Amino acid sequence: MGYGLVVGAKLARLVKLLMLLTSPISWPFGRLLDAVLGHEGHVLFRRQQLKVLMDLHGEGAAMGDKLSLDEIKVIRGALDLTSKIAYRAMTPLDRVFMLSTADVLSQDTLRLILESGHSRVPVFRAPDRTDLVGLLLCKELLQYNMSHDVPVPCLTMRSLPRLSAATPLYDLLRLFQTGRSHMAVLTQPEEPEEDSPSPLAAASLALSQTALTTASLEVLAA
Repeated sequence: MGYGLVVGAKLARLVKLLMLLTSPISWPFGRLLDAVLGHEGHVLFRRQQLKVLMDLHGEGAAMGDKLSLDEIKVIRGALDLTSKIAYRAMTPLDRVFMLSTADVLSQDTLRLILESGHSRVPVFRAPDRTDLVGLLLCKELLQYNMSHDVPVPCLTMRSLPRLSAATPLYDLLRLFQTGRSHMAVLTQPEEPEEDSPSPLAAASLALSQTALTTASLEVLAA
């Protein structure tokens, strides 16, 4: 099966000869079909058909140039993004590492931030974890003198864009690609779904778009 192109090339002259011999019948018949059915246009695939096509490329190892499992996942994920909203990719906010306005930046706090492994840390107004007031960039914390504790409200914070939880994931991706922010606050949509959280319930989203962007995109919802 992998030698189909080679066999076809070897038989090209024979095929042309057969086309010439059958042209008195095939050419008028072909013109008639074009007049009745019209010329063949471009073939367009639906998203589900494209997914199946990607699976076939992954399974067709004998044909060469097989797609890896990671490549198939990336392509299928990009196709699925169109129909997905931010809420469907959210996880509870109580699992997100955050600081409060009552905290201070100390050696112990820096150690906790380092152990969390995050490059950005959201800040909430104590004691309400759903009241997010800003965002800390971990690399900017290096400029502070750790010889004394610094209250978190005195630190340089970045603003968090606020978007509806029903925002399509591609719209979030476009926002993040502008470089304005890699985090956003998601709010309750005007017409929430039956199983969506209450207006003050909070959730978070971590989204990695390996194929579309090299950045790790994070979204917070409140």
